[in-house]
Amino acid sequence: MSSKMHFAHGAAFLVALLVPLLAAEGAEAQRRRVGDFEGAVELHPSIGLGDGAGTGVGFDLRGTYWAAREGKLRIGPDFVVGWVNVPFGDFGSASAVRLMAGIRGAIPSGSITPSFYGRVGFHPSSGRHWGPWWAGPFPVPHIGGIGLEGGGAIDAAVSPNVGVGGHMGLNLVTSGFAYLNLGAHLAVRF
Repeated sequence: MSSKMHFAHGAAFLVALLVPLLAAEGAEAQRRRVGDFEGAVELHPSIGLGDGAGTGVGFDLRGTYWAAREGKLRIGPDFVVGWVNVPFGDFGSASAVRLMAGIRGAIPSGSITPSFYGRVGFHPSSGRHWGPWWAGPFPVPHIGGIGLEGGGAIDAAVSPNVGVGGHMGLNLVTSGFAYLNLGAHLAVRF
C-alpha cells in the first residue's frame, strides 16, 4: 500500500473520530453557559467538636469555576486555601493551614442561591508541628492529616456579580478530630 493510501486512511479515521466529538462539544456548548469563575473570602469561627474542644477563628480564600449548567443546577470544581484554629486573642498564630479541593453545586433562584459542596484535602503543619487545638486551658490533641468537608451555603445577590451569604461546613480529619465552620462570606463572579 502506498504512503498516499496510508495518509488517506489516517485522515478518514481522524475525521470519523473528530466529527462526533465536535458535534458533542457543540451540543454541550448549547446546553451550558460560558463558565464563570467565582472568588470568595470566608470568615468563620472554627468550632472543635469533642470533649474539651474549643473555638478558634477560621479564614478561607475560595475559588469555584462554574463549568457546567444543567437546567437550574450549576456545578463545578471548588478549592479552598484556609487558616483554621486561630486562637481568639492571638490572631498572629494559626496552627493549621488547610488546602482542599472538591466540587460545588448551586441552584440559583432569583436573588437567593443555595449551594452545597464537598471537599477533600490536607491540613498541613504550620511551623514545627500542628499545635494543639485552642481550647483555653484544655488543649486537645493536634489536628492534621487528610480532611473531608461537606457543607452548604446560601447567597443573596447584592449586584449581578456580587453576593453575600452564610455557610456551614463539617470537617472530619484523619487524626480523629472534627470541627465545624459556621460563618459569613463575600463572593465575586468574574
